Amino acid sequence: MGLVGLLSADTRAVPPDLAAAPIQVAAIVPQAAGATSGDAVSATGTQAPSSLSGSLTLDTSVGLGTFAPAPHRQTLVSTTVLGNVGYRLTDTLRLSAGISATWFNVNDSSTPLPDNFVMLSDLSLGVSHGRIYRHEGSKFNLSGAFRLLLPTSPASQFQNRWFTIVPSLSASMPVGPVSLSWGVAFGKFFGSTSTATVDCSDFDDPEQCYQGRSGNATLGYETERRGGEVFVPGVGMNSFYVSNSLSASWSPTERLNFGLSLGVFSYFGLRSLPVDALSSVNAVGGRAHRDRLVSSLTVSYQLFDNLSLSSGLITDTSQPFGARGDSPPVVFDFTRPADNITSVSLGLTGTF
Repeated sequence: MGLVGLLSADTRAVPPDLAAAPIQVAAIVPQAAGATSGDAVSATGTQAPSSLSGSLTLDTSVGLGTFAPAPHRQTLVSTTVLGNVGYRLTDTLRLSAGISATWFNVNDSSTPLPDNFVMLSDLSLGVSHGRIYRHEGSKFNLSGAFRLLLPTSPASQFQNRWFTIVPSLSASMPVGPVSLSWGVAFGKFFGSTSTATVDCSDFDDPEQCYQGRSGNATLGYETERRGGEVFVPGVGMNSFYVSNSLSASWSPTERLNFGLSLGVFSYFGLRSLPVDALSSVNAVGGRAHRDRLVSSLTVSYQLFDNLSLSSGLITDTSQPFGARGDSPPVVFDFTRPADNITSVSLGLTGTF
């Protein structure tokens, strides 16, 4: 399926670090740092009828490149099934687990992932506190969460991850009819190597399966072939990331909700490289660093008590502030449809 496809899928997956899943609208709302749509505990600590709760979401995403005129058309259609389950320990303390699977229905864009390929996400296990602090007068609420991600996705396995930890904090407060939220999270990756590897037991692509190279102590990784495993030179891996997200939601009726979210994620690599004659003119020496911005506009409607319908417009872009970091941010982008950084989605969520 190719190395680039695995890495790009992994990059698009944070948050909630369900690697390989397309960006879910709820993922960049601070409340989702430790919660799911099936939460049994609200920010106010109100008890649900049952300690056990869960949700199942079916979401179809279509990249704008699908609608671009020929010859620039790059069709991208994917369907994700996202499942979450939670158990309420106390009024405010909750355990949760979540995983997703993405089916790339049509994938004519510039990625080696084939049509009808199904990619599993990382398994997320978490504990959250819905009310670390609450001010009754202003309704300001501070909540927190800790998640452990297990490497069930091909992206994490390709990058030899043991696990990932993600502590997070979320703050929310109503301002008139609008609810405002802010969230911050720190994700740390733990793995066995400083570079990605590919298993060459079943194939021998000369572009990926090197027959053997000497180790490079300067770069801190080895490209010698070990049985079927080959270390991939030039593929840097992330050490950790920091995210900040802002969101606003408005419910004109009990069943209808509008939401706007912005999330900025800063990834920092494992290796620190100098700038030399072969580096880009925009290169900066030191630890590798790349930003990512996800912006979404959503509308959801509660069809029944346990069933809701949602639609979203999402732009997910790397280097949102330009190559030098001094350009206006790319929020909702319609100028490069063939890149498929902007997509529209339709989802159906059932809860219990």
